[in-house]
Amino acid sequence: ITIMMGSIREEYTVEILAPTSVNLRIRGDDDDYRIRGFAGDVRLDFEDGRAQLMNMTGSHFEIGVEDGDLELQGGSGMLDIYAEDGSVDVEDGQFTDVNARVEDGDITISTTIVDDGKYRIRAEDGSIELNVEDGGGDFQLVFDDGSTRVGRQFDLLDEDEGYEEYQLGEGDAKVRLEVEDGRIT
Repeated sequence: ITIMMGSIREEYTVEILAPTSVNLRIRGDDDDYRIRGFAGDVRLDFEDGRAQLMNMTGSHFEIGVEDGDLELQGGSGMLDIYAEDGSVDVEDGQFTDVNARVEDGDITISTTIVDDGKYRIRAEDGSIELNVEDGGGDFQLVFDDGSTRVGRQFDLLDEDEGYEEYQLGEGDAKVRLEVEDGRIT
């Protein structure tokens, strides 16, 4: 317990042991979360803090962050993330549908891109880094006051002011990356 000028601040840890197949629905405030090894659906909403979701094998993730950071390792299927102010880092994904939005922060996503998959990633005031671990498709990059950088394996299809379109491999996934004031790599 910490006493500060007439107020009391209490720190605590809650450890929950549950079957890995259980679906999680968590709503929090100024908390940090460490979740490991779940195969069920995850719905997580929190305001200030940090969330680490490691070794995840579930196929449905809905995460809302008001002012904090998110780290997600693993997962497949559907990924829906909204972060008002903070950073989002997703690694080792095998997602078929991604909808990720950050108002003021950066998004880094490493995932397999699957045929017929839909991937929409938007950062208003921040940067997007998308690492394609496998697969391919059509990539639309939209940027207002920003810049782009893509690898040599991407073939340029169309280019205009604030717009670039690329094809990666033979896949037919649809990928749209948008920044207002930031960078796309």
